Amino acid sequence: MSKRSWSRARSAASVAVAGVVSFSVVGVGIAYASSARDSASVEVVEELSIGAIPSIRSGADIALPIDEYQVSAKDQNLILHAEHEAMVSCMARFGLDWDVPVQEVGTDGFAYDRLFGVSNLEEVKSHGYHAPESGGSVNADGSMSDPIKDANTVPLTEEQDAVSSGLSELTEVNGEKIPNGGCIAEARSKVGTQDDPVLELSEATIGYGAMQADKDPRVLKGFARWSGCMAESGYSYATPWDSNDDPSWSTAEATAKEIAVAVADVRCQQESNLLGLRVAVAAAWQREYMQAHEKEFVAMKATIADQRAAARSILVAAG
Repeated sequence: MSKRSWSRARSAASVAVAGVVSFSVVGVGIAYASSARDSASVEVVEELSIGAIPSIRSGADIALPIDEYQVSAKDQNLILHAEHEAMVSCMARFGLDWDVPVQEVGTDGFAYDRLFGVSNLEEVKSHGYHAPESGGSVNADGSMSDPIKDANTVPLTEEQDAVSSGLSELTEVNGEKIPNGGCIAEARSKVGTQDDPVLELSEATIGYGAMQADKDPRVLKGFARWSGCMAESGYSYATPWDSNDDPSWSTAEATAKEIAVAVADVRCQQESNLLGLRVAVAAAWQREYMQAHEKEFVAMKATIADQRAAARSILVAAG
């Protein structure tokens, strides 16, 4: 029995690692890479007009221009169910079952909680900079266990693995040729989510806005105020990303010091509404990006409509 790990972000599915198939469904969101957050080499950008700065206390309060183009939870679930039915149909051609559970997105909200680092005071009081869902234990080899992933693990036979993923030396099963990329690629092509342009454009817009915001002179001044506030608590960090990315936090669970720093971090952000400022500036840069890519966003809405129509057609045909 081979080993396969499968995780989903929005309706997108990716097959990785080598039988088990494990699923996790997450909301739409993005955190840009630490390599792009080097505070020592920031190239300051122009100040765009931002209007009123919203008062924001946590990621749940964040609203951004790209939200207009995000795929709703209802449509995400429609697409996920259609992909599942297409997978069942594809696998059946090979005489194979597909008993992996249908995945669903449980909320209409978009996952911006960590887009600008930690911001929820109650959360960091318990978890520091660690994500709440990462409450696994340390394995004997030093790796972290993932209880959510483990609970959603489905064992596959060698044939199921080969046909579903297309990542195998097998080219056919039961006389049927395996499609390029396996049944998952075929299923997603039928729905229109293979190499999903909607997801790619959404992530590019979110990442661009966040990175540009952290180069804005007003935000850089906000970082300086935040740094001064942190110094009053005895902590030396230039930006919230510096405290967030402190290698000292590379532990299985949050230490007392990590929690103390994270609490100070969030309180210092709240003291000057730094998160609100960063969101306002990121929103301005998102609008600038969306205007520059107007044709792509018009096409994006059409693509979402096409995906929705294809998903409905698949589900009607499946009965």
